[in-house]
Amino acid sequence: MKIAGIIAEYNPFHQGHAYQISRTRQETGAQYVIAVMSGDFVQRGAPAVFDKYLRTEAALLGGADLVLELPAVYACASAEFFASGAVSLLHGLGCVELLSFGSELGNTRMLMEIAQILCEEPEAFRKLLRKSLQAGASYPGARAAALESYMAGTSIFQESSASPESLRQLLGQPNNILAVEYCRALLKFQSAITPFTVRRAGKGYHESGILDGFASASGIRRELFDAGNPSHISEALLSQIPEQARSAFLLAAQQGMQRTDDYSLLLACRLLDQTPESLSSYADIPPALAQRIWKHRFSCRSFDSFVSLLKTKDSTYTGISRALMRLLLDIRQHPPANCPYARILGFRREAAPLLSELKKSSKIPLISKAADAGRLLCPPAGDIFSKDVYAANFYETVRCAKTGQEFRHELRRPVVIL
Repeated sequence: MKIAGIIAEYNPFHQGHAYQISRTRQETGAQYVIAVMSGDFVQRGAPAVFDKYLRTEAALLGGADLVLELPAVYACASAEFFASGAVSLLHGLGCVELLSFGSELGNTRMLMEIAQILCEEPEAFRKLLRKSLQAGASYPGARAAALESYMAGTSIFQESSASPESLRQLLGQPNNILAVEYCRALLKFQSAITPFTVRRAGKGYHESGILDGFASASGIRRELFDAGNPSHISEALLSQIPEQARSAFLLAAQQGMQRTDDYSLLLACRLLDQTPESLSSYADIPPALAQRIWKHRFSCRSFDSFVSLLKTKDSTYTGISRALMRLLLDIRQHPPANCPYARILGFRREAAPLLSELKKSSKIPLISKAADAGRLLCPPAGDIFSKDVYAANFYETVRCAKTGQEFRHELRRPVVIL
């Protein structure tokens, strides 16, 4: 059986995601598609707009056969650790043949070439990188500039239709950044999984329009928050959700949406007992950022405004947001390279043969019931799972405070089965 893996956040699940699943099946002949999905907190350092169970249901309705959770320590981390955790999870299953991912570049060979350069770091590339850093560029900018200069002389670049200027621009696109990291992770783990990229169609990652083509997830979130009440969701917005998943989307909106500012008071309280030294104990908070956080700790009026206050030309909004969210979730260290287990969030009944194959082939524990994790996992895997439980209950606490609905403990949440 041919199995493809997709790494996603589905925040929320939309037409572009359904398109990727469909194209993956059509072009690779995959019989089953496994989605490795962020839980209740996502890579940009924010709560998911809907909880992971509602997003799992939408993904299954939209074409996925099985949804596994990417643990919070990876999901709310930099692109390198996010990709490493997700790819190692798929690799650990022992039966996944393909990794499908979206990219603005749409050229798997070039993405693998870039990943190879970053893995090997040839001396000529290192010299170009040092030169850019010495000129005052940030590390991401310096790396993109060094790659642009280094690759301009390669045959694969000369065979492509890209210009040096467009290459640097493409390397700054969110999906391309993750695509390169997925390829790096495949090389790092010496995985037999074959990469397959689907060129991103429709709006760019940060574009907000929803009236034509595939809207971006960020554009859909903006429209959702602007609508406020689920009864005010427009037909234009609803058209961006696959028809089979629209009822689940509307139900999710009725159960409450979350954004970073919902965590403002929690963050302000968390900062009260911090010191520069305690803040620096978090891997994502370097000393300079720790000093800025501590200096401005009494100015935290809202989560978003506090991130803006802390931002400098040498830091990114997303990086600071992620650092603050990891502070709230008490995720102190970078995660290990290999994801130590695979937790099932949901599956389609028709995927029973896939589950049987996983039970035979998986080299890592497969968790289908959260309450069994304590018996199946030893440290440090058990500690990572405990962070998942804490993050889910943290998210649920905020949801209940906003909506007045009853609290549901993570260890008692059932797997989604369709």
